Amino acid sequence: MKKLFFFLSFTIAFSCTKKAKEQNDVKKVHAVTQENKSDSILTIIGNVSPNDDGCIGEIERAKWDLEKNRLTYYVWKEPITYGRYSDELKELLEPLGVKCEMLSGLGNCIPLVNSRPGCYFEYMNAGIKHKFKKGLIDSLETQAMKTYIAKNIDNVIAYIDIVSEAKFYSKSKTYKTQREDIQRDFMKGFVYPKNFNKNNPWKASFGFIIHRNGSIKTPYIDIKFGNKNDKQFEEYFKKEIGNFIIKSKWTIYQIEDLKLDSEVHLTITNNNKYFEQNKVN
Repeated sequence: MKKLFFFLSFTIAFSCTKKAKEQNDVKKVHAVTQENKSDSILTIIGNVSPNDDGCIGEIERAKWDLEKNRLTYYVWKEPITYGRYSDELKELLEPLGVKCEMLSGLGNCIPLVNSRPGCYFEYMNAGIKHKFKKGLIDSLETQAMKTYIAKNIDNVIAYIDIVSEAKFYSKSKTYKTQREDIQRDFMKGFVYPKNFNKNNPWKASFGFIIHRNGSIKTPYIDIKFGNKNDKQFEEYFKKEIGNFIIKSKWTIYQIEDLKLDSEVHLTITNNNKYFEQNKVN
């Protein structure tokens, strides 16, 4: 799965003194050890620096396990469903002689400095995909995810956080700008209460559920004020933000052809710098 190494923070230190053999068949699972013009090593997981001993060592270890048919397919904790379909995928991969493990985050090993993380897992997954019919592993993973979702369709299983590439604000053209768009649209229509100094810092943190039928669950809203005397306006702010959430149009999250209940968390503030400097959550 794409962007695996962005979600892994550890590698296993492994040194290798043997040079990998060159391969003529690019469909095989071996890394290509010839350096290109940019002085990088071309492998089935992309280019690797020839100075990255950690990554090269992990690739060699993955190659060895692939050659010995010790096959394990790794599912990483992605932002939406967090790889919770790994049990379903295990059942589908077992007849192929492939194990399945979910990568849960930090390991016990210390990452090497300036070394690309996750090379073993990336290479193992790529090698397994090369070993079987093109598209087979991807189709099994999609099937496993759909099975998991169908089993849990009445639960909130999509958690949309800041790294999720999911558009949930219908007025936004892209997911990349939606949080700024929400801030702008709310502030455009927001009227400060009488006797409130609009220069006083405030921050609203809130979350809500977008149900697959389009309805919105009553949001949770927490208000922080830089001036403790502004606490008297808390209910006013909550009411205005709650009305904005209910009246806005939100996009139902979908995976393939399945609509999901999704949970969204947002922040609106008139002075983010203040809350960062004063460490107010």
